Amino acid sequence: MRRVHLGTDGLAGVRWQVSPLADLAALMRLGVAGQRHPVFGWVRPRVCRVLADARAEPVRVLLPEQGRGPFPLVSPPPLRGHESIDDELAIVDALDHDAITTSCEWLDQPEPVRRRLDPWVEDDSLGHRLAASLAFVWRELLASDWAMLQRRLERHLADTSMSLARNGMADTLAHLAPGIEWVPGGDLLIDKPWPGDYDGSTKDFVLIPSLFALAEPLTDFDNDTALVLQYGIGPVDHAADAHALTDAPAASAQLIGRTRAEVLDALTEPGTTSQLSRRLGLPLSTVSTHLGVLRRAGLVTRRREGRSVVYHRSAWRVASFEAG
Repeated sequence: MRRVHLGTDGLAGVRWQVSPLADLAALMRLGVAGQRHPVFGWVRPRVCRVLADARAEPVRVLLPEQGRGPFPLVSPPPLRGHESIDDELAIVDALDHDAITTSCEWLDQPEPVRRRLDPWVEDDSLGHRLAASLAFVWRELLASDWAMLQRRLERHLADTSMSLARNGMADTLAHLAPGIEWVPGGDLLIDKPWPGDYDGSTKDFVLIPSLFALAEPLTDFDNDTALVLQYGIGPVDHAADAHALTDAPAASAQLIGRTRAEVLDALTEPGTTSQLSRRLGLPLSTVSTHLGVLRRAGLVTRRREGRSVVYHRSAWRVASFEAG
């Protein structure tokens, strides 16, 4: 259990901020851990496919095995007033040798993996390589859907602001997320396997809501300027979205037609045109036509796997379409 003492002075330094880089890191953790997201389903195939690319190597080396443990250099404290991925990648790109060396000491990876970083640390290229690698992963995983995801996060921040106005800071922190407990008197307890006591009365305390940090709160308490806590947005939001997905075939049928809605629903499990034809009992030509319409609408993607063309739901676009 980690304890952060805020007190009256510390409460004045609490602020919330959206961080694209922090959510990207949480998504990668979720993927390599093989956990199912309550709204977006199994993200592992998509995450692992991107991380297997040579352009993702610096990220892959730093990413903790099974998604748990330190992820050095990838989640810097966000800049006040800046929320773009470019701002955050610029921080990574500009990291100096001392900051990189210190952060890599926390790397919890097998020795052969750690040695892969040595040449990049020695020639001071790791920050630049990592920023470029993160930019690639961002483009592949989140860039096209970030506007929609950001709206979800901003809706959460609006609800939080309302809670602050009605109930005050202490009550808002007390109901922030599972694994976080407010102790009257000014302490915040965070359920983490490595204990520690931290003084939050002299630093900013930055709270970052996340769509993907679901397993446990993530902390960065070793920074000189701020304590950073990333938490998954509450079960109420996820339950509402999951309910929308449950009712998706009927709801989406009103917008795109029942047959196309059935094709989209059948793609909860990726498949070829032939496989979908058998699942739905529809002619190949009919399935092919509807897949073409869904792909042009951005709801379906396709990828060649060997000799077959496999269709996938565009997970985040579909979630937005069905829940909206």
